[in-house]
Amino acid sequence: MKYRVLGDMEIRISTGQHVLVSRPRTRQVLATLLINSNNVVPPDRLVEYLWDEQPPESARSQVKTYVWSLRGLLSPGGAASGPIQQVSGGYRIAVAPNELDLLDFAELARRGRLALRSGDLRAAEQALRRSLDLWRGEPFAGLPLSSALQAAADRLDDDRLSVFEDWAETRLRLGGHADVIGELRERVSASPLRERLRGQLILALYRSGRQGEALAEYRELRRVFAEELGIEPSPQVQRLHEQILAADLRPLRAGAPGSDR
Repeated sequence: MKYRVLGDMEIRISTGQHVLVSRPRTRQVLATLLINSNNVVPPDRLVEYLWDEQPPESARSQVKTYVWSLRGLLSPGGAASGPIQQVSGGYRIAVAPNELDLLDFAELARRGRLALRSGDLRAAEQALRRSLDLWRGEPFAGLPLSSALQAAADRLDDDRLSVFEDWAETRLRLGGHADVIGELRERVSASPLRERLRGQLILALYRSGRQGEALAEYRELRRVFAEELGIEPSPQVQRLHEQILAADLRPLRAGAPGSDR
């Protein structure tokens, strides 16, 4: 079985055949179970993830019906042999390694970060890039999201952005500053309050000989922080700004201190 949630939610059986889960509530149940894969999800948690407002009195029985429907769709050989099991305290979906892109993303990110901390930049860059390449769009795209599911999707998006920042740091340490400018600009535009991203963009521009653009990005960061947060950029980014103003050569060296950690 293959599950993909980092984009449109897709399910395929071992033969490669697509499994269609058409009912929105049933898809929401599956999304909730996959977010909590290999862990028991109590019925009350499923109710919370399905209904934003006051759930109907029949909510728990409806959840039971949705789970029963899912077990039939995912268990052509019989519910007892399927991935979704009713256990003490609720329901659990069993997911093996390489069956769920969300778990693959987390594992590759973990490996990449370990390699980054140990100084193995090539291995870090490869693992982090592979984890990012698993994403095909917004998590659970096309699925009606309750407030609880939207919050879970937002957390996944934040995880994705943190991994991107680690990947960009790795590229900067390897001297690939010119390679990351375009992607950094896109991410900064979408998340203007993300200081680490902006600092990485400033550093990449300076290393690429674009001092004026780097200074302009710092001014924009300072403006946004002042207007939205009422604070100044961190001492680390301020120091990078001062180095650029002084035409300091130290940030120009790959792996040199700057905004990348």
